[in-house]
Amino acid sequence: MDDYNRIDTDALLAKLRQNLGLDLETSQPTPKKVDKQITLEQQAMTNTPYNADYYNQAIKRVEKLKDYCQSSMKNKHPRADIIADINSSAHAIMRDYHEGIEDQIKQLKQWQQDYIKYFKNKEKKYDNPQEELLHRQDWNSMVNAMDSEELADYIRELTNDDSKTLGAYEVNTLLSKTKNNPSLFALVKNYRNAKHVGSEWETTDAWQQVEKSLSILGVYQRNNILYDKPEEGEWISRKVIDPKEEAMSVLNAHHNNHSQYKVEHHQPVNIFE
Repeated sequence: MDDYNRIDTDALLAKLRQNLGLDLETSQPTPKKVDKQITLEQQAMTNTPYNADYYNQAIKRVEKLKDYCQSSMKNKHPRADIIADINSSAHAIMRDYHEGIEDQIKQLKQWQQDYIKYFKNKEKKYDNPQEELLHRQDWNSMVNAMDSEELADYIRELTNDDSKTLGAYEVNTLLSKTKNNPSLFALVKNYRNAKHVGSEWETTDAWQQVEKSLSILGVYQRNNILYDKPEEGEWISRKVIDPKEEAMSVLNAHHNNHSQYKVEHHQPVNIFE
């Protein structure tokens, strides 16, 4: 067999491995590069108020405080001492809870900045820059060829047709063309806002989940109580949890007069320290 007809088996195997996604040297699957958008969106879906460690810790601490009340009464501690410990521990629960809320809000706002940055960087990278340039030239030629009445008809038709979607470049061109016509300018601006042109990230499930989480956290931040996990169909649970009231309800459910027990009084303690 001459050199012309000889098959380069090494090159053929290398090509096959590449097509199969295998490492050229080890024949093991090549690790797939995780897309940054996927990573960010996974973070958004998991970093929710009810999945947060500080939230679950607060709920567990309320139960632990109630158990402490039961145990203290069983051991015949003075009622005044138990109440003092309830006050101190309930305060600690809410303090740590609010610190957790503040940290999560910071995390989610940073996530929003990272997500916007990702989208804006992505917009700058065109799959085919030459094709994009030609598209813009065609668009400019079309718009410049319109008289004022044709432009007005195009914009009115555009804003009434949900199937038409323009990019940021096209919308900005129309805004520039209509800057001296308040009614048409308003139509284009409304279209931009409705379609989230230039802020496409706002239409994603991840962004909307983070917005929802921030809204929930805003409610949490303004109130000195806990909210139970919402039931299906609820945004925020109607059931509130006040750590002090929960513990006091356990204490008040027992009618024994603890003052009869000769136990030395102590300074109020936070049972979680």
